[in-house]
Amino acid sequence: MAHAASTGRLFVTRDHKLASRKGSRSLLMILQNTTGGQFEEITAHCGLTCSVDDLMSRCSKCNGRGYRVLSRDRVLARGGLGIHPKVLSSVATYFQCLSCEAVYWAGPKFDSTRAHFAGLVVH
Repeated sequence: MAHAASTGRLFVTRDHKLASRKGSRSLLMILQNTTGGQFEEITAHCGLTCSVDDLMSRCSKCNGRGYRVLSRDRVLARGGLGIHPKVLSSVATYFQCLSCEAVYWAGPKFDSTRAHFAGLVVH
């Protein structure tokens, strides 16, 4: 929580004990149990709007925006970039964060996860 406060970020939790600590002014205690309810609670509290194009548009490691597309051959030419050989054999396209260079790919749950969150944005 101290890190969130010192960097101007909001710490989001459902943990009542954590939320009741002194000095928790950079904290949002969410009450909803469902993903949809939590999403709505956070966006309403923060005054955020979100479009389908915003979904999965930021790096989960550094929060950077923007990716470069890498082919399997390019990833292999760079030594595999730490990606498991099984993934390398089955995935042809990768996305590398322009800020921190973390590498991502569309795994087996990508489409269903994107569709789930797209449904939340529409509401």
